Amino acid sequence: MSLLVKVNGLEISTAQALRRSLLNPTGFLQQTIEDLLIQDYAARNDIINSDTDLQKAADEFRYQLGLETLESLNQWIQENHLTLLDFQEGLEVGLLKTKVFRSFSDEEVEAYFLEHHREIDRIELYVLAVDSESKARELQVQLEEEDANFHLLTREHSTDEETRVRGGYLGNLSRRDLPGDVEQLVFDTREGSVVGPIASSDDYRLYKVSKIHQAVLTELAIPIKLELYDNLVSQLKKKAKLEYPVFDHIDTE
Repeated sequence: MSLLVKVNGLEISTAQALRRSLLNPTGFLQQTIEDLLIQDYAARNDIINSDTDLQKAADEFRYQLGLETLESLNQWIQENHLTLLDFQEGLEVGLLKTKVFRSFSDEEVEAYFLEHHREIDRIELYVLAVDSESKARELQVQLEEEDANFHLLTREHSTDEETRVRGGYLGNLSRRDLPGDVEQLVFDTREGSVVGPIASSDDYRLYKVSKIHQAVLTELAIPIKLELYDNLVSQLKKKAKLEYPVFDHIDTE
């Protein structure tokens, strides 16, 4: 069984490394599968690299590593157990991935945003929990009519020990982090408002809305394209016929 690498006396075989890589979504075998899927997708969709693209990518790669001359680049290639062809093919795949990522149109990004933006909304929320509805309403009156401080009341009265010591701070939460009845009420109110009391399984809660961060398309264009790219790779992988002939050879060693 051939060894792949040794580190401080510990060694791993090629077969072990390949199998572990299959279990790791970011492992090199999974990344290699993604490379092949993108190469196939690009070829079928007329996404190609020009010689100018490849030369520019090679120059940028060289500058990033501080390799000022072609001789220093060739030395780096040899030291990293690569051939010039390996280097060129790596650049080719990297460029194709970038072009596929950039190929998603503004219309596709906007459509994804409109479908998913509610999942992206965030809210900064505080909570005050007490044992009875009457106690919750008493504190609500103090907040609304006497201008009491929500955080001080929380430290004094809240039965939720985890949030009480933080002045009621519950977190910067998404809609999915909240029960449905709470989510609708807090996201539909104004910043600074107190909502409730709302009954939970074992207490009554007042919620103070500190800030609402509504999803903004212009701020999310790149994350959405990343999501579209990942979704594309997942779809391509589901439809692909994956074979691992390397294991037929390894298993006989």
